Amino acid sequence: MLVSVRDLLRMLPGPRALPARRVVVPGIFFPQGCVAETASPALGAYTVEVHGTASGGTFNHYILEWSTDDIVYNATDFIYPPLPPGNPGPGTAPVFNGLLADFNTTYKDPGTYYIRMTVVSNTQAQQQCKIHFQLFKKDVRILGVDNYFNLDTGWTDPAAKFVESVPALCSRPASVSEVSFGDCLSVQGGAWVGGCSNAKIKSYFLHYKPGFESNCASGGWTQFWEIDYVTPGQYRFVNMRTGTSYLTANWGPDCFIPSLASLCAPFTKSEPNSLLYPACWQSNLGGCNLNGLYTFRLTVLDTNGVTYCDTQSLWIDNKYPCGAIRIDAVPKCADLFVSQFAHPPDCGNPWALPLSGIAFDPLIDEFALPTRPNDNFDYYYVEVEKQGGPTIQIPIPGAGFDPMHPCFYGTSRVGDPLHHCASSVCDPNNLDPGAVFGTLANFDLRAVDPLCSKSILWGPIDPKFTIARGECCVYIFKVWVYDRTIRPGGQHSVYGYGDWPVKICNDLSS
Repeated sequence: MLVSVRDLLRMLPGPRALPARRVVVPGIFFPQGCVAETASPALGAYTVEVHGTASGGTFNHYILEWSTDDIVYNATDFIYPPLPPGNPGPGTAPVFNGLLADFNTTYKDPGTYYIRMTVVSNTQAQQQCKIHFQLFKKDVRILGVDNYFNLDTGWTDPAAKFVESVPALCSRPASVSEVSFGDCLSVQGGAWVGGCSNAKIKSYFLHYKPGFESNCASGGWTQFWEIDYVTPGQYRFVNMRTGTSYLTANWGPDCFIPSLASLCAPFTKSEPNSLLYPACWQSNLGGCNLNGLYTFRLTVLDTNGVTYCDTQSLWIDNKYPCGAIRIDAVPKCADLFVSQFAHPPDCGNPWALPLSGIAFDPLIDEFALPTRPNDNFDYYYVEVEKQGGPTIQIPIPGAGFDPMHPCFYGTSRVGDPLHHCASSVCDPNNLDPGAVFGTLANFDLRAVDPLCSKSILWGPIDPKFTIARGECCVYIFKVWVYDRTIRPGGQHSVYGYGDWPVKICNDLSS
């Protein structure tokens, strides 16, 4: 019970009153019971406010200490007024039923804490009081998707975005852009509450909703994950989702109970549904149904029926790159004669072989602005492989093309397969009849001639790549197309690919 100076004087007999130098009054009335820490951006910490009285006619200062066993006390981790900015103490201004300090709980474990206050008078006389409470902590936050954690701001910002550094490539400048995710998505973060004897996690849920949303209580959410804690084995600390744990996880067996007869490790038995195993959620629902900007919501329910939540927006991309290549002048697997393209057949001029094709990645959302991450086309490149020999890349034409310093990557789309949904993955052997082809590159056939290959400015050409005049060999032209979407295999784990094999005959005279 708090006692004021006036009440204290009334209770004391007049002739036996304490000397004025000892009139100091300590009292703490908060925290007590189950108390949750709160985020204090101004102090850069999680804190619990300590309220009480430290005053008196001969007041000099007060000191706060904390303990977990009521035996060993520590004077650290208290931030005294004025707040902000705060000071490390002691408290030098009297307080009457007000804020004594903020207790920094950022690095404290949940559980029972004792707080003791010592009020000191001008004559160094001291009086103490103490209180105890249970520190309730929660870790309810989405921190990553597919183990990618790079947010442009802190996780507490509802508008935080997953971003990446897109490197400069040929004529494309470097940039920092929002990233997209696709296919089977794993979600990382914390889904844990506890520290008080009557409050612990009961369940957690993951939902998604189209567009950006920061209000957990809004409508339109679709649940895609649920984890319920029921058995003692499930409540083990190993299953508590904290930090960057997998939130997309499933219950499975674990061997942790001693047993004389066992099918798993010696002297243990398998306990079903007692360990959370990492998993992922298949976001590719119905082809084009799940592409664009979405928000994930994490909801945690504790045993008292209280809910906690966090949201995180992200771009989902379930449309794949398309790659196709062809040589209009020569059918696939047909003979290609160098003399048909060497005009004139001297080494001073390129022998251009046009390569047509498709290098395409659809916009994630056809109705949104064509900027990153909605436009997450990265690049394509073209190469040619000599059967049983080396492979070389072919320069990609573009604005300001310099034969002395060519670019081997195309950063703009070429053509259009017309089918843009994941359910119609680009098949170069079964393209839509109306698919649009464009020019991918021009191959300089001098590269296959041992006499003229040395004249190619973007060389040198490996001599093993050439074929002697009068001989033939199979060459395979290939195109590879990439976007920047992060998928379970990492970035560029899904790509568009097409090839066009021909037999090149070097029919030039020696």
